[in-house]
Amino acid sequence: SLIELGIELGAERDPAALIEIGCRVAQNVSVAKFACIGVLEDGADKLSYFSSCGTEQNIEQIAMTPRAGILERLLTQQQPQRVNGLKGDPGALGLPASHPSVHSFLGVPIASRERVHGWLYLVDKQGAGEFSEVDERVAVTVSAQIASAYQNLALVEEIKRHHAQLTADMAARIRLDEDLRRFRTAMDATGDAIFLIDRSSTSFVDVNATACRMLGFEREDFLAGGAVGMDPDERARLHVLFDRLLGGEQAGPMDELVLERRDGGTLSVEVQRRTLRSGPSWILVAVARDITERKEAQEQLLQLAHFDTLTGLPNRSTFNSKLQRALQRGPVGARERLAGGLPGQAGDEQEFGRKHVVGEGLLAIHPV
Repeated sequence: SLIELGIELGAERDPAALIEIGCRVAQNVSVAKFACIGVLEDGADKLSYFSSCGTEQNIEQIAMTPRAGILERLLTQQQPQRVNGLKGDPGALGLPASHPSVHSFLGVPIASRERVHGWLYLVDKQGAGEFSEVDERVAVTVSAQIASAYQNLALVEEIKRHHAQLTADMAARIRLDEDLRRFRTAMDATGDAIFLIDRSSTSFVDVNATACRMLGFEREDFLAGGAVGMDPDERARLHVLFDRLLGGEQAGPMDELVLERRDGGTLSVEVQRRTLRSGPSWILVAVARDITERKEAQEQLLQLAHFDTLTGLPNRSTFNSKLQRALQRGPVGARERLAGGLPGQAGDEQEFGRKHVVGEGLLAIHPV
């Protein structure tokens, strides 16, 4: 029976069924009136699994007090407890009054090398007045097989939990990688340069592809703060860029900055900054838009507004504006001050007027 018990317990994968098998075999082998098995977690006051078998119907009430009396000694002392010659009072063993009458008692701990899992006890030896030493050795053998099978089953359950956790972690990592991929695609697709700066470590966290194209640096140059072997002038330009992006109001209006590229060229940008919380750190998000062409167009418009397109000389509007400023300074020497603000001296003023007359005549003949 004990060999068959070991085979049966080793094949079982349900903890509750395993406990029921052990309880039935222990009662039959020991020829007891009834048997009980209780399994609980380390330090717990409630049973995780409970099984009883025999003629008594109210034995399950013991499941409510798994550490009562002699049962606590089984858990703490981890030694068999064999008591004979009782008069039926369960209180003599420290068991609750609702427990069925007890005339002989044999209890053994269910323990592995690592810890105690619970207890197994038998009540009232059938056909004899007491449990023998042989019954005790049989009960110890049964409890050892139960403990081994239960521990193996617990290890299998722990492996399953770890596998489920690893599967969930892997799925979360895949989702995170997919989110990061979409975020990277969105960042790189925008026409504006995006810089993520960790304020606590004063370093670039990330930049998009537009920032690399705009300034001529590689992403690794930004993240490393100037790669080893980088030209000192290029590294200095990268540090100046970092300082300029970090400066200014963090949630204010757009700033217009002139940034220096890796090759030493410059470009005009509009920069807007936002500071976001990221765990224990603060991340500065700087978005820069290249406005070099817009600035050049503005310069061209100013040129067209104040200088003649044919002669390249200040137009009548500019002449009048300078004349008014000169006159406002005082009537004396106004003409001389005016001449000082235009090309040439007094003789050149006649040339200036002549060119204007010629220019206006050409415009009349060939209107633009």
